[in-house]
Amino acid sequence: MSLRKNKREIKRLIKAFEAEAAKFHDITFSTYVIRSDGPVDNRKFRTPHHAIMLWQHYGKVASDQDTERLVRNLKESDMQWGMRGAQISFFGLIEGDSYELFVRMAKRAGSLFGEKEAQKVKGRVLAGCCKTR
Repeated sequence: MSLRKNKREIKRLIKAFEAEAAKFHDITFSTYVIRSDGPVDNRKFRTPHHAIMLWQHYGKVASDQDTERLVRNLKESDMQWGMRGAQISFFGLIEGDSYELFVRMAKRAGSLFGEKEAQKVKGRVLAGCCKTR
């Protein structure tokens, strides 16, 4: 279904999100970096928590062996957590008792986008972040 047809629901979700965020729930959002040789820091996470894969940098693929390793890593990866073999993985982390509410609201908002609309948004984001200056 198009976003135009979901306009009322989108406005409702924005209003609901803003109302919940204004309640000052005891949650935090932070980022966490893992390099190929391990985590950047050894901090302890609060429980409960929810991690979100934001982006990864796999590294240079310059030879047939690199390509074979890339394909193998793609096949063996659980993409919820990203691709195996990445040089850098960057996660968002929501910590605290109310994290489930915000995760549910994010999933609901995400379900309003059809595949075609999601591709348009992705294209705009990539175009915006990849411009040369």
